[in-house]
Amino acid sequence: MTRLIASVVVLAALAILIILNVNYQSPINLFGAQLSNVSVVVIALAGFILGIVYSAVLHIISRICRRQRASLKKTGKNLTAKATELAEWEKSVAADKEAGAAGTAASDSDPETTMSASRMESEGGISDAPRSRVRQ
Repeated sequence: MTRLIASVVVLAALAILIILNVNYQSPINLFGAQLSNVSVVVIALAGFILGIVYSAVLHIISRICRRQRASLKKTGKNLTAKATELAEWEKSVAADKEAGAAGTAASDSDPETTMSASRMESEGGISDAPRSRVRQ
């Protein structure tokens, strides 16, 4: 209710100001263009409207920047989570390799399950040279 009363008082004061200054005119220089006999009320209203447009543009730019910051912050959190997940995965892979290396060292002593490297290579199991892949 107080906002309504304050708004009515401000609008009444503005109306009185306009009514009292309608007869006053002034020359204006608008970026080099000389305008003469322009009403003071028109100059005031133009300034008021330009101020509103300027404030609206600043507000829109501010909201866009806020959204971008929030998006970047969210992306940063996602990347941090993925980096942590990757580090855990790398640790598990390294642990699996160590466990696998220990397991193969124990199984190498069993002659029935081991196969010599030359025998595996001759059967096409392993090779030091990279194999070329033919695309079909």
